[in-house]
Amino acid sequence: MFVSDFAALNPGYSCFMTSDDELRHIFEKAAALKASDPRDQLAHRHMIALADHFEGWALDKQAATPKQAARLMGHAENMRQLAELVGPG
Repeated sequence: MFVSDFAALNPGYSCFMTSDDELRHIFEKAAALKASDPRDQLAHRHMIALADHFEGWALDKQAATPKQAARLMGHAENMRQLAELVGPG
């Protein structure tokens, strides 16, 4: 999911909307890999579960502002990237 999709899924946020560029910057910063060896982070299944939680929180318009949602979606993407690098085994 991309930042531009967020507004379509959460139309109630229109009074809080930030520019797409700012939300994309927040997302990309949160999605950046944090460790040189991702296997030092979490097990594959934990990463996938955490990504799902981040995404769920981001889509809950009562729990997250657009800036928080962009950051959470970035964290979800980061966890999925790590899970892909680490693999299930």
